[in-house]
Amino acid sequence: MRPAFDGASLSQAAYHPDISAEFAFVCACADPLHPPRTDDRHDDLDGDRLAAIAHRHQIVPLVVEALRRCNRPIPPALAARHDPLAPLRSAREAIRLHTLLIADGIEPLFLKGSTLAMLAYGAIQSRQFGDIDLLVRPTDARRAARLLEGAGYRTPGGAGDLSERVTRAMPLAKDMAIRHPGNRQIVELHWRMTDAAHERPVRDREAIQWVELAPGAAVPTLATDALFAYVCSHGAAHLWARLRWLADVAALLARESDGGDRLWHAAIARRQTRAAASAILLAGRFFGTPPPPSFSAPDRSA
Repeated sequence: MRPAFDGASLSQAAYHPDISAEFAFVCACADPLHPPRTDDRHDDLDGDRLAAIAHRHQIVPLVVEALRRCNRPIPPALAARHDPLAPLRSAREAIRLHTLLIADGIEPLFLKGSTLAMLAYGAIQSRQFGDIDLLVRPTDARRAARLLEGAGYRTPGGAGDLSERVTRAMPLAKDMAIRHPGNRQIVELHWRMTDAAHERPVRDREAIQWVELAPGAAVPTLATDALFAYVCSHGAAHLWARLRWLADVAALLARESDGGDRLWHAAIARRQTRAAASAILLAGRFFGTPPPPSFSAPDRSA
């Protein structure tokens, strides 16, 4: 059955016969160019189902914002899953960790999280995220782990020297997840961005930009073109299992004055053509996001 609401704000997903009205509405909420309007009809949405879909795809803030713009009530099940202060707490912790590491001579980069929220959506609260992705040089990873342990972070098991665990993990993995038992913040300490064992340090090959998370408090992240390629690579590696990653792609493309051509070519230059192409095609399918003017899908047989 097709959704019982219409309008230009709906993505292509809304017209697929196997898509529920709730899933179509969630997709429309993630469309940065044509979000749901006050004159769209969505009175028959099931609040519990809407909340479950938004939570599963980690775009609860976008759905809440859309409902408020449409002057619609927030279903209780959705309100229960919406913590508008969580992104702000993570941003505050990112600032604290940046200060901690810089004081010891370590230059971290913050991937996704609060920096991506600001660059893609213009507001930290608009993106749902829970962990802090912190990238350091491989040569700094053990020292960073020791500092994070001193700041209260522990591995899930809670036992053992964190820096020693990082040393053992480095040849086998690109990151390690740790957790602060007090504030419950999760940090993924990265020493590589990919699984390539001999990856060059990011600061040696990519431009860096600073993103202000609070007045007078900025942290470094990748330049937007490199960040776009990374988001595409990350989403593709996880088989685009969540709409959140596609929403990030759509939001980044929508903020480009050239329609996204610069980001598309940057992904090609970084050998992320297939990952970026899959992101662009799926964002078009689910959100109606127009592809960059020079976009062409790679040959599947290549």
